Amino acid sequence: MPLVVIAVLAFAVGFDLAGGPARSERRLVTRYMTAWRHGDFAAMYGLLDARSQAGLSAASLRNAYVAAASTATVISFANGRVSQPHGNVISVPILVRTRIFGTLRATLEVTFTGSGSGARVSYGTELLFPGLRAGQG
Repeated sequence: MPLVVIAVLAFAVGFDLAGGPARSERRLVTRYMTAWRHGDFAAMYGLLDARSQAGLSAASLRNAYVAAASTATVISFANGRVSQPHGNVISVPILVRTRIFGTLRATLEVTFTGSGSGARVSYGTELLFPGLRAGQG
């Protein structure tokens, strides 16, 4: 019986050290959000999946985010902790301060492809601002 207890404890410690399920995917989305907050569009572009990069240049990505922020009169934004994935989507709570609309609270839904260290963000215009739907922006 003590051997079973040791095995269970070892598994639990290893699981905790590994970060639990979907650690890589959550880290990917956290890196994407951090790059966005810092205006590092090159880093954001580097985190996109191949299909997204094939349909969008780095300059176009930057221009889309800058235009969306300008339209929404964004002063600043902060994000909360990324959720566990639901399928291939990770939710991120966002707090956006704007000049015209005040402070907005919303949830950004970040879609990704792949898994583990191969996971990449799947770009769509819904990523430009919380509440936008695919094709808007």
